[in-house]
Amino acid sequence: MKRIYIENTGPVAKFIGGKLLQPGEGREFDQVDVPAEHRPAAAPAAEEAPDALQPLKELLEKAIKAIVPDLPTLAAEQLQQLRALEEADQNRKGVLEAIAAEVLRRANEQIEAEEAERLQAALQSAREELSAALQVLDALGPLATEQQRTEAESAVAEAQAKVDALTPAE
Repeated sequence: MKRIYIENTGPVAKFIGGKLLQPGEGREFDQVDVPAEHRPAAAPAAEEAPDALQPLKELLEKAIKAIVPDLPTLAAEQLQQLRALEEADQNRKGVLEAIAAEVLRRANEQIEAEEAERLQAALQSAREELSAALQVLDALGPLATEQQRTEAESAVAEAQAKVDALTPAE
């Protein structure tokens, strides 16, 4: 629990959190026991927001052609804020479409990256499966029955087909 140091600088005793604090005396109290007037003032969030939005507001003062090249440099949250600012002010169709296109482009890139990662993992798994099937085939050697050899060759063929299907064409 957070503690707050209070010093009584006044001429009379004060009760803080059920404890007597004599003039000139100081003591730490649990934050929940300290009256609001003795707690440190929280930094007002409202003052920070306009400063954070100012670069976006300045960007929206530009023509559409000047805004579009800057969109890829903005964070996703900034794009949402930019859209809200544009809708609340000028509501230009071209700006809103450009913002939507940028959001779509980023989503598409993310999907493609995830798909590439998934395919890479599947290819690695198929290669491991092929390697294991080849090891089984090699381990069987000349002592294997015809059925064992056929099953092992079938497993190798299946694994090779998976690898071939997942390998990107060059």
